Amino acid sequence: MPKPRLYSPLKIGVLIFSFAYFLFTFRAMFRLSWIGEWAAFSGSLRLIILVEDVSAAIGVAFKLAASAIALGTVILYFLALCYLGVNCATARYPILNYLSGKSA
Repeated sequence: MPKPRLYSPLKIGVLIFSFAYFLFTFRAMFRLSWIGEWAAFSGSLRLIILVEDVSAAIGVAFKLAASAIALGTVILYFLALCYLGVNCATARYPILNYLSGKSA
């Protein structure tokens, strides 16, 4: 049975995508430009915009948690490959050696 390859274009793409999605939701979570935008309106429209913005902020918090779980899962997948016998000492990305506790 051939040894599994540590890196392939698909695996690196999944890692890059999950990292980018995490950064995107992290930025959306802490960009607070929506606070106070309902003050420019009057009547019931002000309440509607307030409710929608607060519920959207709660949704972004859940998206941030989901993206952190996805990023952690991909990193743990790479570390599990290191522990399953893929030669991490010759890997092109030494950060995985550092994270897995193995020295190069």
